Amino acid sequence: MAPLFEHYGVGVWIPELGGCVDPTVAGHEELMVLLGILAKCEVTRARIRVRSAMTVQTRDQGRYLGGRPP
Repeated sequence: MAPLFEHYGVGVWIPELGGCVDPTVAGHEELMVLLGILAKCEVTRARIRVRSAMTVQTRDQGRYLGGRPP
């Protein structure tokens, strides 16, 4: 997305930087990559939490959550 933003002159503001990202600065690009990795980790963590909660509801509460029967 960065080349597209740069083409149209759109600045991306990041609170961690306290301003807009400058694509010519290597540190800013590294921060963008790091934030992307952290976002993917958070999505994975949320997916695991939800599946665990659904498993507990099925096992302990006898709740049917749809789909194929267990």
